[in-house]
Amino acid sequence: MSEIICDTSPLQYLHQLGQLDLLPSLVGKVIVAAAVVEELEAGRALKLDLPDVSSLEWIVVRTPAGGEHAVSWPGLGRGRRTRCDWRSKQRRARRS
Repeated sequence: MSEIICDTSPLQYLHQLGQLDLLPSLVGKVIVAAAVVEELEAGRALKLDLPDVSSLEWIVVRTPAGGEHAVSWPGLGRGRRTRCDWRSKQRRARRS
């Protein structure tokens, strides 16, 4: 089965809709950056309704090659910047 790289928003909204289990049934493995886990934990500390991804066996936490946040785009959260950086590197690798 395939895998996807995911940022905070899909995890948040699917959790809040009670549909978080859709992700592993559609793609198998979901890769997130440590920044995504940190964003979710910070929100949970504020009592927001967010998933505890450490309890989900289908979530894999990875650090992108080159470290976190190699891409700097104003207005993006840490998790989204990391995911965008991964996607950019994947596209460059495919062109090579």
